[in-house]
Amino acid sequence: MQFNRMDAQIIIVPSAAAWPADDVVAYCAENGLSVPALATGRVFHLAPYRAATNPDWVLG
Repeated sequence: MQFNRMDAQIIIVPSAAAWPADDVVAYCAENGLSVPALATGRVFHLAPYRAATNPDWVLG
C-alpha cells in the first residue's frame, strides 16, 4: 500500500479534521495500514489554525 511505503515516523492530525488520534490509529489498524508512527505511538493532534472541510493528515 502506498500509505505503508511512506514509512511515516510521525503522523500529525489537525484538530479541524475531527479525527482524534485514537481514531486514526484504530482506522489504520482496521484497514491494514502500518507505519512506524503507529507502532511507536507517535500520532498527535495539531492545534486548530484554520477550518478544513476534509480530514487532512501531516505525515513525517
